[in-house]
Amino acid sequence: LGIVKAYVEAQGLDFLNGGTAWIGKRFYYRPDIHMLDLQYINMNGTGAGLDRIPAGPGKFSYAFFKDNDINDRNADGTIRGTKSAVRQNFIYGEIPVNENGTLDLAATYIIGEGKDTDAFGEKHNGWQLSAFHRQGKVFGGGNTFGVQYGVGPGTGKGAQFGASGDTGFGSDVKRTRIFNDMAIQPMANFGMEFVALWQKDESKATGSSTWTSVGVRPVYAFTDNFKLVGELGTDRVTQSGGQPAKRLTKLTIAPTISAGPGLWSRPELRA
Repeated sequence: LGIVKAYVEAQGLDFLNGGTAWIGKRFYYRPDIHMLDLQYINMNGTGAGLDRIPAGPGKFSYAFFKDNDINDRNADGTIRGTKSAVRQNFIYGEIPVNENGTLDLAATYIIGEGKDTDAFGEKHNGWQLSAFHRQGKVFGGGNTFGVQYGVGPGTGKGAQFGASGDTGFGSDVKRTRIFNDMAIQPMANFGMEFVALWQKDESKATGSSTWTSVGVRPVYAFTDNFKLVGELGTDRVTQSGGQPAKRLTKLTIAPTISAGPGLWSRPELRA
């Protein structure tokens, strides 16, 4: 049985000045680039924290999580090792920096647990820093520009910063990402999303690799409930050791039944 969310929160506490205290298992700060189905930062987990406490021009959040809290065992039941980690997340966000524009700063510090002599090898600490500028009222939509950098287990899980990555990764393992995601709705029956992303991964063991992705998704509604959705995107991943780069270019056309004409109207049934 897997429980996705189970947490308790306390609101209206005088000493938090409008903030929230919580404890349990929850989804936590996981914005995404919709067209890539990529949560570029994801701090989900089991822990506790204080959320959105007014501090100066922005709001401050702190959360403590325990990740991968499982012992790996040998066939005879003895403990082989663990990849568990303690993770602390800091967010200072919703900072007004220009008209209709805000800035979020997010940091993670990870401490690898377990013995350095176990089957998973030496344990390492890690960290990540991210900055996101969100601009509203852009042709009826909005724009997000992000810069991210992580070291060791701070490079995260998969393509997601924020969670604890492999504590076997040392300080030689690094990830840098820059992206821009714009979604516009200039007309009631026409919207479009644009994405551009660049990411570089570095490691002494595997060398370096660069991923670039560019794409566009136009959506045109013929009626309130019938749309035509299109998408064109290309991705390129370089390889170390002189290997040729990998490339994927994809074109999709999808007649769509939708709950409404807008870009974000859901649910949608796409053929």
